[in-house]
Amino acid sequence: MTATGANLADVVSDIIRQNPALAGQMLESGRVRPHVIITINGHPTLELDAVLTEHDQIAIFPPIAGG
Repeated sequence: MTATGANLADVVSDIIRQNPALAGQMLESGRVRPHVIITINGHPTLELDAVLTEHDQIAIFPPIAGG
C-alpha cells in the first residue's frame, strides 16, 4: 500500500482514509493502540509527529496472539 504524508500521523490518517475499517484497529483515543507496532526504516516508534521523507519505509504490524 502507498500512503503519503509529511509525518507519521499524516501517513496513518491516509491509510485510514483509504481503509476506514482500520481506524479502530490502529488507533485508540487518537493514539496508536498499545499492541500495534509501527516502524520507520526498521526502527520502532510511537511518535506520530515523526517527520518523514519520501524514502522512508513504514511498516505496521497488527497485534498477534498465539502460543
